Amino acid sequence: MRSTLAAGLVTLALMPTAWKAGMVVLIACLLASMAIAIFRLATTPTEILGDGFRGLPVRAHDSR
Repeated sequence: MRSTLAAGLVTLALMPTAWKAGMVVLIACLLASMAIAIFRLATTPTEILGDGFRGLPVRAHDSR
């Protein structure tokens, strides 16, 4: 385990600074999108699955 950690730190040290910054931005965006999705699902006023599901909305006119 110690050698794996050391290898990971060496790999991290060899990465260019721009890549490190890019990874931080990428992870921050991933975490932000997950937080937004959790918030939106938690605050959805109508139940979209389960007992309260009443089917999909009917379209006004069919395009067939």
